[in-house]
Amino acid sequence: MSISPVPESQRALVFQGGGSLGAYEAGVFHVLYHWIKKDVKEETENIFDIIAGTSIAAINASIILSHILERKEEFKHKRKDDGESNIKYWEGSPEKLIGFWRYVSSTFDYFSLWTPILKYSWDNWRTFFPLLNLPSGEAFRRYLYTRSSLAFGGQYVFSPLFLFPFSTPIINKFFDYTPLAS
Repeated sequence: MSISPVPESQRALVFQGGGSLGAYEAGVFHVLYHWIKKDVKEETENIFDIIAGTSIAAINASIILSHILERKEEFKHKRKDDGESNIKYWEGSPEKLIGFWRYVSSTFDYFSLWTPILKYSWDNWRTFFPLLNLPSGEAFRRYLYTRSSLAFGGQYVFSPLFLFPFSTPIINKFFDYTPLAS
């Protein structure tokens, strides 16, 4: 295996971690890909020379890189010559990443049906009883959503490691009503 020389200048794509921020980054990558691709002059040039990320961003980066490696393997079997055509390996990578996020977010969420009603009721309680000093309806919604996510997980994303409603002693911040809460 020969080591190619490091180019004089390189383009880096650094994703930031943070859950649903990954979906936003998929859209940004889509735009950047098409923006940079139109300016690429050589077939051997990459769209990005370095891709890095943490947490969900590492997953985004691995989806892009696995797509590139799959395409490279695909082209290796189709072509007889050893010519590098890096730009062709990148084709379809934005669509692959966006496809992942569409798949992950395609579940029907029963929680979203009744949350607006609870939030509206909560806001009414705040209005009628200002002396209670209740948090905002948005804070209440976030609390409920976090609690629901921890209890039931997220389809295609994760399953909880305990049987709801009996949380472990470590994971009891949002399950303060359980016998194991401290």
